[in-house]
Amino acid sequence: MTHVPATFEALVTEVRLFERMSRRGVRIEAYTGVAIAAFFMMPVVSSPNWALRIGWALASAYGLYVAVVVWKSQTPPMPESLEFDTALAHYRGELERRRRIIQTLWRWYLMPMVPGMLLIVAGATIEAAKRGRPLWPALIFIALMAGMGVVIHLSSQGWARKLRIRIDALGSIAQ
Repeated sequence: MTHVPATFEALVTEVRLFERMSRRGVRIEAYTGVAIAAFFMMPVVSSPNWALRIGWALASAYGLYVAVVVWKSQTPPMPESLEFDTALAHYRGELERRRRIIQTLWRWYLMPMVPGMLLIVAGATIEAAKRGRPLWPALIFIALMAGMGVVIHLSSQGWARKLRIRIDALGSIAQ
């Protein structure tokens, strides 16, 4: 992370690798969001109550929302005609933008999922109560979802810190 490219060719190689990995990640995330949306639409029709139907529909919309947001976060490749200093500034700007996206992951990635999941849990709890089943599985599910959210948030903050280190290392070249 703290190694800095000494030549223009090394910088271009690093930028192209970053761009390729970013595009691959965006494609995977966007296609997964579309698949989640399609998968979550199936229970909407067969759900026994409105809370479940609305929850599954919101979960499906969430999958499409994430797919669109991730797809729009793509950036065009760095132009070939840039000089070393301009290419370095461009790359640092892209890393900074990516760091901001990752740092705010909880707002645009985790929070939109909450209403749908809560309605799904509420609907499933209503159905469980009708059948005389215990309600504690709903509490376990909510705790697991909250724990998963905390883990994703903490790991995204770690990714953002690593990007900050890389941005600062690249800044030492410019000085």
